[in-house]
Amino acid sequence: MNRRVLVHSTGQDIENIRIQDEQAKEVPIFEVSQSHPQILEVETAEDLIVHKNYTLYIEFSGRIDNPRMSGIFSTPYIHENEKRWKTSTHLQTQEARSLFPCIDTPEAKAYFETNITHPSGTQALFNTIETSVDDNGDVIDCSKYLLYSEWTTTSFERTSVMSTYLFALAVSSMPYKETHTRNGVRVRPNTIREYSSAQRRDHVGTATLYGW
Repeated sequence: MNRRVLVHSTGQDIENIRIQDEQAKEVPIFEVSQSHPQILEVETAEDLIVHKNYTLYIEFSGRIDNPRMSGIFSTPYIHENEKRWKTSTHLQTQEARSLFPCIDTPEAKAYFETNITHPSGTQALFNTIETSVDDNGDVIDCSKYLLYSEWTTTSFERTSVMSTYLFALAVSSMPYKETHTRNGVRVRPNTIREYSSAQRRDHVGTATLYGW
Protein backbone atom coordinates (compact mmCIF):
# COMPACT_ATOMS: atom_id res chain seq x y z
CA MET A 1 0.00 0.00 0.00
CA ASN A 2 1.07 3.58 -0.57
CA ARG A 3 0.01 6.91 0.90
CA ARG A 4 2.29 9.30 -0.98
CA VAL A 5 1.76 11.13 -4.28
CA LEU A 6 4.79 12.95 -5.71
CA VAL A 7 4.74 15.47 -8.58
CA HIS A 8 7.24 18.05 -9.80
CA SER A 9 6.47 21.67 -8.95
CA THR A 10 8.51 24.86 -8.68
CA GLY A 11 7.51 28.51 -8.38
CA GLN A 12 3.79 27.93 -7.77
CA ASP A 13 1.64 28.93 -4.84
CA ILE A 14 -0.43 25.84 -4.02
CA GLU A 15 -3.90 26.96 -2.94
CA ASN A 16 -5.92 23.75 -2.70
CA ILE A 17 -5.43 20.01 -3.29
CA ARG A 18 -8.02 17.24 -3.48
CA ILE A 19 -7.89 13.55 -4.39
CA GLN A 20 -10.90 11.51 -5.55
CA ASP A 21 -11.21 7.80 -6.27
CA GLU A 22 -13.06 6.15 -9.16
CA GLN A 23 -16.42 6.68 -7.45
CA ALA A 24 -15.69 10.41 -6.96
CA LYS A 25 -15.23 9.80 -3.24
CA GLU A 26 -12.88 12.23 -1.53
CA VAL A 27 -9.67 10.70 -0.21
CA PRO A 28 -8.66 12.46 3.03
CA ILE A 29 -5.29 14.22 2.88
CA PHE A 30 -3.00 14.04 5.89
CA GLU A 31 -0.24 16.44 4.81
CA VAL A 32 1.03 18.50 1.87
CA SER A 33 4.71 19.45 1.84
CA GLN A 34 7.40 20.90 -0.43
CA SER A 35 10.39 20.01 1.73
CA HIS A 36 12.40 18.69 -1.23
CA PRO A 37 13.46 20.98 -4.12
CA GLN A 38 10.95 21.02 -7.00
CA ILE A 39 8.86 18.23 -5.44
CA LEU A 40 5.27 18.54 -4.23
CA GLU A 41 4.41 15.69 -1.86
CA VAL A 42 0.85 14.78 -0.94
CA GLU A 43 0.35 12.25 1.84
CA THR A 44 -3.10 10.72 2.24
CA ALA A 45 -4.70 9.66 5.51
CA GLU A 46 -5.60 6.23 4.10
CA ASP A 47 -3.94 3.73 1.80
CA LEU A 48 -4.08 4.20 -1.98
CA ILE A 49 -4.93 0.88 -3.63
CA VAL A 50 -2.65 -0.38 -6.40
CA HIS A 51 -4.26 -0.54 -9.90
CA LYS A 52 -7.11 1.70 -8.79
CA ASN A 53 -7.55 5.06 -10.54
CA TYR A 54 -7.43 8.31 -8.58
CA THR A 55 -7.80 11.92 -9.71
CA LEU A 56 -5.56 14.62 -8.25
CA TYR A 57 -6.93 18.19 -8.34
CA ILE A 58 -4.49 21.05 -7.71
CA GLU A 59 -5.44 24.73 -7.62
CA PHE A 60 -2.41 26.99 -7.92
CA SER A 61 -1.12 30.34 -9.13
CA GLY A 62 2.27 31.58 -10.32
CA ARG A 63 3.96 34.63 -11.79
CA ILE A 64 5.12 35.06 -15.39
CA ASP A 65 8.44 36.77 -14.76
CA ASN A 66 11.18 34.38 -15.88
CA PRO A 67 14.10 36.44 -17.29
CA ARG A 68 15.75 33.30 -18.71
CA MET A 69 12.98 32.98 -21.33
CA SER A 70 12.19 29.44 -20.24
CA GLY A 71 9.11 27.98 -18.64
CA ILE A 72 6.44 30.63 -19.24
CA PHE A 73 7.59 34.20 -19.88
CA SER A 74 6.67 37.51 -21.53
CA THR A 75 8.80 39.39 -24.06
CA PRO A 76 8.29 42.71 -25.87
CA TYR A 77 8.12 43.31 -29.61
CA ILE A 78 7.60 46.39 -31.79
CA HIS A 79 4.70 46.64 -34.22
CA GLU A 80 4.14 49.88 -36.17
CA ASN A 81 6.20 51.85 -33.62
CA GLU A 82 4.14 50.46 -30.74
CA LYS A 83 5.67 48.33 -28.00
CA ARG A 84 3.59 45.24 -27.33
CA TRP A 85 4.02 42.10 -25.22
CA LYS A 86 3.58 38.43 -25.93
CA THR A 87 3.52 35.51 -23.51
CA SER A 88 4.81 32.09 -24.55
CA THR A 89 6.38 28.91 -23.22
CA HIS A 90 9.61 26.98 -23.68
CA LEU A 91 9.47 23.85 -21.54
CA GLN A 92 12.46 21.82 -22.68
CA THR A 93 13.92 19.99 -20.98
CA GLN A 94 12.40 20.11 -17.50
CA GLU A 95 10.60 23.46 -17.31
CA ALA A 96 7.00 22.19 -17.44
CA ARG A 97 7.12 21.95 -13.64
CA SER A 98 7.44 25.74 -13.53
CA LEU A 99 4.21 26.09 -15.54
CA PHE A 100 2.04 23.59 -13.65
CA PRO A 101 2.53 20.71 -11.18
CA CYS A 102 3.15 17.53 -13.18
CA ILE A 103 5.28 14.43 -13.60
CA ASP A 104 7.96 16.24 -15.55
CA THR A 105 9.97 13.42 -17.11
CA PRO A 106 9.95 12.49 -20.84
CA GLU A 107 8.81 8.91 -20.24
CA ALA A 108 5.64 10.11 -18.47
CA LYS A 109 3.02 10.98 -21.07
CA ALA A 110 -0.57 12.19 -20.90
CA TYR A 111 -3.42 13.84 -22.79
CA PHE A 112 -3.87 17.58 -22.23
CA GLU A 113 -7.24 19.35 -22.32
CA THR A 114 -6.57 23.08 -22.14
CA ASN A 115 -8.50 26.32 -21.69
CA ILE A 116 -6.63 29.64 -21.79
CA THR A 117 -8.19 32.79 -20.32
CA HIS A 118 -6.49 35.85 -21.81
CA PRO A 119 -7.13 39.59 -22.29
CA SER A 120 -9.79 40.30 -24.93
CA GLY A 121 -8.20 41.51 -28.15
CA THR A 122 -5.38 38.97 -27.96
CA GLN A 123 -5.19 35.51 -29.53
CA ALA A 124 -4.26 32.30 -27.73
CA LEU A 125 -2.39 29.46 -29.45
CA PHE A 126 -1.81 25.90 -28.25
CA ASN A 127 -0.60 22.54 -29.57
CA THR A 128 -4.04 21.82 -31.03
CA ILE A 129 -6.73 23.77 -32.86
CA GLU A 130 -9.26 25.78 -30.86
CA THR A 131 -12.77 24.41 -30.38
CA SER A 132 -14.46 27.51 -28.95
CA VAL A 133 -13.82 31.15 -28.07
CA ASP A 134 -15.91 32.62 -25.25
CA ASP A 135 -15.82 36.41 -25.17
CA ASN A 136 -17.67 36.60 -21.85
CA GLY A 137 -14.36 35.93 -20.14
CA ASP A 138 -15.84 35.53 -16.68
CA VAL A 139 -15.23 31.81 -16.25
CA ILE A 140 -12.41 32.79 -13.89
CA ASP A 141 -12.36 36.00 -11.87
CA CYS A 142 -9.15 37.59 -13.16
CA SER A 143 -9.93 41.11 -11.98
CA LYS A 144 -7.93 40.81 -8.77
CA TYR A 145 -4.77 39.87 -10.67
CA LEU A 146 -4.35 42.22 -13.62
CA LEU A 147 -5.41 45.59 -15.00
CA TYR A 148 -7.50 44.11 -17.81
CA SER A 149 -11.27 44.27 -17.35
CA GLU A 150 -12.39 42.17 -20.33
CA TRP A 151 -11.32 38.56 -20.85
CA THR A 152 -11.71 35.81 -23.42
CA THR A 153 -11.51 32.06 -22.82
CA THR A 154 -10.24 29.91 -25.69
CA SER A 155 -10.71 26.13 -25.49
CA PHE A 156 -8.68 23.62 -27.51
CA GLU A 157 -8.95 20.05 -28.75
CA ARG A 158 -7.42 17.37 -26.57
CA THR A 159 -3.83 16.59 -27.52
CA SER A 160 -2.41 13.23 -28.44
CA VAL A 161 -0.49 11.44 -25.70
CA MET A 162 2.71 13.43 -25.21
CA SER A 163 5.42 14.39 -22.72
CA THR A 164 5.06 17.54 -20.63
CA TYR A 165 7.98 19.34 -22.30
CA LEU A 166 6.03 19.36 -25.60
CA PHE A 167 3.19 21.39 -24.05
CA ALA A 168 3.22 24.84 -25.71
CA LEU A 169 1.07 27.96 -25.58
CA ALA A 170 1.32 31.59 -26.67
CA VAL A 171 -0.81 34.71 -26.17
CA SER A 172 -0.30 37.90 -28.18
CA SER A 173 -1.98 40.50 -30.39
CA MET A 174 0.31 39.80 -33.36
CA PRO A 175 -1.56 40.09 -36.68
CA TYR A 176 -1.39 37.04 -38.91
CA LYS A 177 -2.37 35.61 -42.27
CA GLU A 178 -4.10 32.27 -42.49
CA THR A 179 -4.18 29.64 -45.20
CA HIS A 180 -4.48 25.86 -45.51
CA THR A 181 -2.27 23.25 -47.16
CA ARG A 182 -3.62 20.78 -49.69
CA ASN A 183 -4.05 18.30 -46.84
CA GLY A 184 -6.18 20.77 -44.89
CA VAL A 185 -3.53 21.76 -42.35
CA ARG A 186 -4.01 25.34 -41.15
CA VAL A 187 -0.96 27.58 -41.54
CA ARG A 188 -0.49 31.05 -40.05
CA PRO A 189 2.77 32.66 -41.24
CA ASN A 190 3.94 35.52 -39.04
CA THR A 191 3.26 38.92 -40.65
CA ILE A 192 5.03 41.16 -38.17
CA ARG A 193 7.25 43.47 -40.27
CA GLU A 194 8.95 45.39 -37.50
CA TYR A 195 10.48 43.37 -34.73
CA SER A 196 13.54 44.33 -32.74
CA SER A 197 15.41 41.28 -31.47
CA ALA A 198 17.17 43.56 -29.01
CA GLN A 199 13.84 44.09 -27.28
CA ARG A 200 13.85 40.42 -26.35
CA ARG A 201 16.53 41.20 -23.78
CA ASP A 202 14.42 43.84 -22.04
CA HIS A 203 13.08 43.26 -18.56
CA VAL A 204 10.31 40.69 -18.70
CA GLY A 205 6.84 41.93 -17.83
CA THR A 206 4.80 40.55 -14.99
CA ALA A 207 1.51 38.71 -15.33
CA THR A 208 -0.26 35.91 -13.51
CA LEU A 209 -0.70 32.22 -14.34
CA TYR A 210 -3.90 30.48 -13.33
CA GLY A 211 -4.24 26.75 -12.71
CA TRP A 212 -7.58 25.01 -12.83
